Amino acid sequence: MVTRPISSRPELAPALHRLCDELTRRLPALSSVDARRILIVTGQARGAARASIRSLCRPGLPLQVRLGRQSALYELTLRPLWFRQSTPERRLEALLHELWHIDPERPGSLAAQRRHRALAPRQTRRALDRLFADARARLGPETAACLAIDGEVLMPAWLTRPVLTGEPQRRHSYGPRDLFLQPVMMITRPLKIDTTTE
Repeated sequence: MVTRPISSRPELAPALHRLCDELTRRLPALSSVDARRILIVTGQARGAARASIRSLCRPGLPLQVRLGRQSALYELTLRPLWFRQSTPERRLEALLHELWHIDPERPGSLAAQRRHRALAPRQTRRALDRLFADARARLGPETAACLAIDGEVLMPAWLTRPVLTGEPQRRHSYGPRDLFLQPVMMITRPLKIDTTTE
């Protein structure tokens, strides 16, 4: 993928939603995922994670996060390393990794059998390598062009974020008024190509 300098500040989330929709339509392993029910936001650093996903559904918790006419089932958070220290390929890997955590049989849930503590790192790596290879084979270069932007973009961020653990939930309904567009700098590193010969 080629780095694309920009002169304006485009909104990145719509392009990411289109990409996730394309991934779920083209990849058999993700065919059960409804990309329309995923809220994509930017968030603070969490260790060395580039992204994370959480379910917005909890048993006994009447929480609703509106996405247009539908409710979001998941929140996919992109963290500073995703924006500032990644190649386009690493960004795609991170998106696939989080989508892979979604339970294919229970909408609104994350797959218990795919949690990091349930699988050996080698098993997780093999599963994600297969998914990434499939994505590279099935996606056209323009589909993932948004991952190669180099410059400032606008991303949704929480103004007031739903609390799902710890302190009691004070509100049960969230929507566009609880989000704002935050400028984020994307620094796209070129892909390192191995030039060694056998």
